[in-house]
Amino acid sequence: MSETASVDPSTTRLGVECSPTRTTPDSAAAPPGVARGVEHYVGARVAGLQNALLDRSHRRHSATVATLARLRRTQPGDVSDSAGWDVVFNGMSPELVGRGDNPSPAERAIHAALLLYAGHAQSADGPRHIRGRRLGHAIGDLARADSPEAYAEGAVARRFRAFASATTWVSAVRHLRGLISLMRSHGIGLDYGALAADLYRIQHPEGLRRVRLQWARDFHHIPARPATDSPPIDSTEQEN
Repeated sequence: MSETASVDPSTTRLGVECSPTRTTPDSAAAPPGVARGVEHYVGARVAGLQNALLDRSHRRHSATVATLARLRRTQPGDVSDSAGWDVVFNGMSPELVGRGDNPSPAERAIHAALLLYAGHAQSADGPRHIRGRRLGHAIGDLARADSPEAYAEGAVARRFRAFASATTWVSAVRHLRGLISLMRSHGIGLDYGALAADLYRIQHPEGLRRVRLQWARDFHHIPARPATDSPPIDSTEQEN
């Protein structure tokens, strides 16, 4: 894909290298350093947003409510929409910033994760970003809440399989948005830093295979001990 090629997100296939560089055997898996950077950046950013959102006395509470409302009006991964630029790019490390005319896989994943959190947190009375609670765990919780006796065959499980087998970016995030809307209704949270790293990895061929396997394992094997809620952070840099 050339650096100046126009990319239609509705036809961007998952598991196909989305950056301007040519895919090689060595680049089939997502670079681990970038994936960790995406996870750390989104985890810290969402923790700051969540702290300000849940604390009505926080000096940035009103600004955070407005920021999340703007994000909800955008499309996941559409980094060209100016509504999300402040929260997506402000403080992003250089290795995550894209080059050329199209969003990088990291930028697309970061934007999508932040937008999905914005929808998840709407009218929330508690934390929806839960560190250590991976996506498969959260969907497994949702499936068990919906169909306790047959969670693996219920409606949530079917939605999960449709999401996990999606072949395009837009199809995947559409299914994921629907699942997260159901989680919001049930008060189920997840780790948005880990989710962002997953959304980054599935844009690479080997990463897609690995992430799907992890989702399946987590869906069927819920941790015995619940993860703790994200602790408050004092960094004003992450409150934008």
